[in-house]
Amino acid sequence: MKILNPHDKFVKDMLAEKDVAIAFLASYLPQEIASLLDLNSLEYSQTNFITPELQEFFSDVVFKVKMKNNEEMTYVSILLEHKSYPDNFTIFQVGLYLFNAYLNQKKQGQDLHLVVPIIYYNGEKNWQVKNINEIFGELPTPLLQYIPQFSYVYVDLLRMSEEEILDLQNGLLASSLLLQKMRHDPIALMQKIELIVNTLAPFQKRNFISKMMVYIFNVSEFQEMDLKDYVLKNEKISQDIKDEIMSTADLIRAEGIEKGIEKGIFQEREKVVCTVYKKTRNIDYVSEILSMTPNEIKAILVKYDLI
Repeated sequence: MKILNPHDKFVKDMLAEKDVAIAFLASYLPQEIASLLDLNSLEYSQTNFITPELQEFFSDVVFKVKMKNNEEMTYVSILLEHKSYPDNFTIFQVGLYLFNAYLNQKKQGQDLHLVVPIIYYNGEKNWQVKNINEIFGELPTPLLQYIPQFSYVYVDLLRMSEEEILDLQNGLLASSLLLQKMRHDPIALMQKIELIVNTLAPFQKRNFISKMMVYIFNVSEFQEMDLKDYVLKNEKISQDIKDEIMSTADLIRAEGIEKGIEKGIFQEREKVVCTVYKKTRNIDYVSEILSMTPNEIKAILVKYDLI
């Protein structure tokens, strides 16, 4: 059950829960900003402001939130940072994102709404996003007016302490962030599995324990048998939680085996196609005896530089 970008999927699944999204924004927006917004009015938006040029750097989760004083709508965009290394030019990519968001609203014939960007970083290396004026360095004062200025919110997950995360009021948010934070350290993550799954227990009906398991096996060095053995022996984890973890682990394993078998069968078929073609040099003949279309045969032969 390998997922192309498991971090994006996990965070988006987490933030698709309205109470979790509200808790996230309440916790990480500056207080002077959060106090202006009616977070209870929050709606998940299908709007996407990511351009093809930005796909390498970000994906986004966009929310619509009303202002408290006049019900004017504001977008809050959580930019999921794809790079695993510090990049001084990220601020320019955020600027491109913002200007595209405003041009996109105009293009769609919408009223112009403010976009508040939140950069969500969960890489391993220490990184602080630089402002544009820091990148340019010292400039004469008359030239400073030509440097574009805008603000952003920076959430650096791996620099948060475990205590800060566990102090969050929403258990689903806290356990999800803790899981992401510890994904690079299998030993520490194993030691916290009991805490994480028991915190998630009240949310069992939302299938988040299964999502957690899929995420763990996609991004960590956990061995399936190690985790299953630990969970089964842990008396502080309830039996229904154990059952869900076991069934999810078995499903992941079975799917992996099935995909491996399919891959092996396909590779063997490719070998047969190449062997028969080398002897006959007749695509129609190969197609007939192997019950494959001529186009399928040609695709394999091109792959192995035989035509």
